[in-house]
Amino acid sequence: MPLTEEIARQTEYLLDLLAKSHKIIEGQLLKLPQTVDSKLTLGQMRILHYLMEHGSCSMHALAAHSRVVMSTMTDMANRLVRLGLVQRRQDSKDRRLVLLELTPRGRTQFEAKAKHVRERIVKTLAALSQVKRRELIQAIRTIEEILVKTYGK
Repeated sequence: MPLTEEIARQTEYLLDLLAKSHKIIEGQLLKLPQTVDSKLTLGQMRILHYLMEHGSCSMHALAAHSRVVMSTMTDMANRLVRLGLVQRRQDSKDRRLVLLELTPRGRTQFEAKAKHVRERIVKTLAALSQVKRRELIQAIRTIEEILVKTYGK
């Protein structure tokens, strides 16, 4: 299908909607009650999420994922370590490599925040009719199918 001006405009609108929705959901993470002495930044919450999904990983991998320089990642990691949410350990295969992983406290805090976000989203979506919720699900499935077909998982 040739790229038309209308398709380009619709694509830009869709990307804008997705970005705004993502930003709102991320913003909800920051509004949740804190269970540590100091509030976490969005970047720090992203680190916790990444570690939750991937297990332990190197500082370089986290910096690349977070799109920050190593000095910034080191500062963020130091703060999370001080808060008892993340711990450092040496890689068993390469002792020069330092890995970060969630502590039980970090896992518990992240799971609690994720649960609260899901609950807020459920309440928000409950305001939609069943038909509208089904349409939304189908639209998001379609986007996912297209992206997987085009770029893989």
